[in-house]
Amino acid sequence: KLIFDSDRTGTFKIYSVSTDGSNFQAITPTGPCGGANIENRYPTLSPDETKIVFGCQATGNSELYIMNIDGSNVIQLTNNPGQIHSD
Repeated sequence: KLIFDSDRTGTFKIYSVSTDGSNFQAITPTGPCGGANIENRYPTLSPDETKIVFGCQATGNSELYIMNIDGSNVIQLTNNPGQIHSD
């Protein structure tokens, strides 16, 4: 399974696809990170493929969150007024 972000709808969201190209789907987090204009970036799949860690700007700041692979059970991990740096 591949997890990635894309702004194909105008706002970065998280998507998954099987390595053979099948099962393409959007993964929409529940709660504040699920808003229409809220960006979800830099997803990383857990080794057991049950969780995704990602960046979200629901609070106005870039924060790290974790959620189940289906977008449920979103938990904010950081509370930092700084920025997420992807370099």
